[in-house]
Amino acid sequence: MVIDEETRRTIIDLYSGQHKTIRQITKITRKSSRDITAILKERNRKSRTQAYEVDEKNQGLDSIEECLNVKAYRLFSQGKSPLEVLKELRLSETDATKYYMEYLRLSQLPGLSLTFKELGSVRAVSYFSKLSNIAAAEQITVEEVIRLLRIVKNNPLLHVEARIEEIKKDAVMSGIRIRRTKEHALLL
Repeated sequence: MVIDEETRRTIIDLYSGQHKTIRQITKITRKSSRDITAILKERNRKSRTQAYEVDEKNQGLDSIEECLNVKAYRLFSQGKSPLEVLKELRLSETDATKYYMEYLRLSQLPGLSLTFKELGSVRAVSYFSKLSNIAAAEQITVEEVIRLLRIVKNNPLLHVEARIEEIKKDAVMSGIRIRRTKEHALLL
């Protein structure tokens, strides 16, 4: 079947850029899996040929300049943050984020990659990270965090804090009553 160039680009973007499966691409584009596979194989053949041509051109040079993504992956593997990589390699925020997501996917951390996608914004990722760090430091389980969030959702935070203060005062008062009772019992 003859497939127009725009559909080819869409298929390649869905597969490479959005990491959709061939089955998902089939549903989206309404093309057969055989046609989609053929397009992807053709693209791989072309990219291998281009890479081979680039390698041949670079063989004559004394120093081969590494691709930016390879440099970024190396820096991420050394524990650098996307912001540090962005500064060091002078990348745009989009490229640094893209390389970081690729690095996570390649380093077999698909759960974290999906979390970043679901959270959407950098602010949400930062918020989630802070919450996770606090919960880990306080040794609070995920279930306890969820329970606490539900309590706060159902009761405004000021009411929760006021109730905590009441409980603390009650505990102090109970302690005083217990001490007085013990002292009184000792006197008898």
